[in-house]
Amino acid sequence: MNRSFAVAAVLLLASHPLWAEEEQGAWDSKRYLGWEQKWGVGDAHLYYDDVNPLVRYNRVEGLLVGARVPRSYRDCQGLDTSGELAYSFGNSAWHYQFDTQVFAFQACHRDNPHLASLGAELHDLTATQDDYLVPEEVNSMYAALFRRDMRDYYRRVGWSVYAAQNLAGAVQLTGRLAHDEFFNLENAVHWILLGNRLARDQFRANPAIDEGTAVRLQAEVQLDTRSNGDQRQGWLVNALAERAGDLGGEYAFRRYLIDLRRYHPIARGTQIDLRLRLGRGDGGVGRCIGDGDTCPSQGGLPRQYLFDLGGYSTLRGYPYKAFTGDRMILFNAEYWIYADHADGWRAGVLFDVGSAWFARLEDAAKIGVGESFDTDFKASLGFGIGDEECQFELARPFGQRDADWHYAIRFSETF
Repeated sequence: MNRSFAVAAVLLLASHPLWAEEEQGAWDSKRYLGWEQKWGVGDAHLYYDDVNPLVRYNRVEGLLVGARVPRSYRDCQGLDTSGELAYSFGNSAWHYQFDTQVFAFQACHRDNPHLASLGAELHDLTATQDDYLVPEEVNSMYAALFRRDMRDYYRRVGWSVYAAQNLAGAVQLTGRLAHDEFFNLENAVHWILLGNRLARDQFRANPAIDEGTAVRLQAEVQLDTRSNGDQRQGWLVNALAERAGDLGGEYAFRRYLIDLRRYHPIARGTQIDLRLRLGRGDGGVGRCIGDGDTCPSQGGLPRQYLFDLGGYSTLRGYPYKAFTGDRMILFNAEYWIYADHADGWRAGVLFDVGSAWFARLEDAAKIGVGESFDTDFKASLGFGIGDEECQFELARPFGQRDADWHYAIRFSETF
């Protein structure tokens, strides 16, 4: 592993000379960057310089400092190497990802050419399934100021190889073979920047995962019809199908996830944003409880891949991650009225409805939910005021007059 680490580091630096000039032409290569970030919350925060600083803070890594080298398509075809290298002071560990791809543009100097690529990557990362809840930099601020870490984490070590086809900067098709080892991470820090009344006495405990090796085949389809000039108008669709166990590993499961978003201006100064998120996992959950004669040799869906709903960015009238399952449906609707056309201060109505449940009672019992797990749909209604960079939200369960209100201060869009 140390030799692979050194070789990848040399390739990363050698393929990004700081004196290279951008390819001149009618097309914009930046349109093809950041597709892996479109599963996240709000607009992708992309950087286009050769090397960018990487700084974050959370309860398992503490302060992490490093650098990212983003993708940089400087010509019609060639070799591109990107990745990141960072050190976390909380658990005294290095983290890295090195990605090398061979790429080629079709009709390079025309508007919106197609891009094809073949690549491989190597990684040792702190991973999360919660990118859709809160941006990384906002989560770091919450953790450093209030001990409120919105994400849950695990360590992911391994590699993958992939092929991708991008059509005119609007559609991305990706196939991937991934080999990963999963490891638990525990809280490593308790420090915050300033003591205040909004800060918790301690961080939430980072939940345990199912450790082991998973070999997965993945297929992704992504569609983005939004224009570069107006990211709040159009469609953004992401779909993932994943299968593990056919090529070895300690887990055998199938997982499907669809995230469909619509941004639609209704009239001058009004906007409606919609999101439908569907998830399904098949193959049981976690390891079988029993002896080797009655249990299969491979486990089912690792618990880190279960779906959680409740609270921030999901069902905003309910406690954080109050509902868990291997099935999930979530629908969010936001209607905004702007004080100054489509910018500046705004006020809106927020509506959420969804459910997370287990297909089998025995799987609910494995993680301690037992017979009390609930398959009913939950709905919440709330209000928001602020602007696109900072807003205050207040919500509670729909139709329950005696229910508690839940509040949140946001520094990004919900989706």
